[in-house]
Amino acid sequence: MITSFLVSSCIAFLPADDASAAAQDLFNRIERDLGKALGKFESHDVLPQKSPWWDVLGVKETKISNDEAIEDLLRAATMILAGEGAGDLRAEAKAVQKAIRDESFEQDEMRRKRDTAPARESMSKAEDLIITSREEYDAMILESQTKQADLRAALIGIEEQFVEALARTGLKIEDRAARSLLGTLAGERFSDLAITIANVRLVTEQLHRLADESGESPELTRKYYGLYVLLVRLVDVAQDDYVKWVREVAIPKLDIILSDAEMQRDEALAGKSSDPDRAEAFQRNVDQLELTQTAAVRYIDYLKVQADGVERGNIEVEKDLRLAANTWRTVDLSFETADLIRRGSEAFGALMTLELPPLRGFEGAELRERFQSLERRMASPAQ
Repeated sequence: MITSFLVSSCIAFLPADDASAAAQDLFNRIERDLGKALGKFESHDVLPQKSPWWDVLGVKETKISNDEAIEDLLRAATMILAGEGAGDLRAEAKAVQKAIRDESFEQDEMRRKRDTAPARESMSKAEDLIITSREEYDAMILESQTKQADLRAALIGIEEQFVEALARTGLKIEDRAARSLLGTLAGERFSDLAITIANVRLVTEQLHRLADESGESPELTRKYYGLYVLLVRLVDVAQDDYVKWVREVAIPKLDIILSDAEMQRDEALAGKSSDPDRAEAFQRNVDQLELTQTAAVRYIDYLKVQADGVERGNIEVEKDLRLAANTWRTVDLSFETADLIRRGSEAFGALMTLELPPLRGFEGAELRERFQSLERRMASPAQ
């Protein structure tokens, strides 16, 4: 699994105390969004399937709208977990990588033009003013290569800053992993997910340790199992994203490249036949285009195998997700029951310790006195 490879090969933990503090700090920063995501995940099964009428009105949640809400909450958590400044660094790295590719393209174009350019010694002064010579193309190619080397050095600097930005969140990754995350073909979303998975795993493992040390403290244990559910969900999302990218983006683009390469190959063969003076240059183009076609076909086959493997692995991840969600709910119900028993026992115990004050007997002194006074008056002879 690509994601599993990134996580398992990249993570290196801080010392126990520092890692624990970093994990707690990370969890505190994302607890609100993760808590909401867990709440929506818990209610997901009882929601209806997509209903266009309700979706348009925005009156009722559906499984699809709930999934989108969960994704939004996870993205919000990702912005924190990916590391402050990491997003800017990825954007900067993307721009540098594009500049490097542009220079390579320019060099290819200049080499192609150089093949048909005249040598300077064969050009007149007038031609030298308006035509680029072979020697000038050589100088331009060298200048582009120097610029490209500077860009590659700048990219290494960005990779180092990227590693430092992630380290500030409590996560350490190798330089090779940083290059993978910065240069992933599947784009920024996959990069975000991979970093988030690595960070959530770090927090989850620290919470696991803290829960064990606390004797399964209800608060820490709930957090651990809840976060584990999200960890499995994130892996599930990353695998789905990768398979979708391969089948809906990468392979269709490669098919277009194959089609365009075939057209250019036919054009080069026609040019070779009609222009013997440039036959050698056209043949080089044919060779390069055939190499491109071979590479594209093999890469399509490779991507298909990868996507099929990830898809098969995703079946197991979805089973893990079902187990994790069931365990989380089991833990929640268990602690809720234990809490009710505790509160009931405390209430019953409190009731048993209640002692009523003794009830004072009612003697009716005032009524007795008035009654006796009345009797005395009635017994006395009338005056």
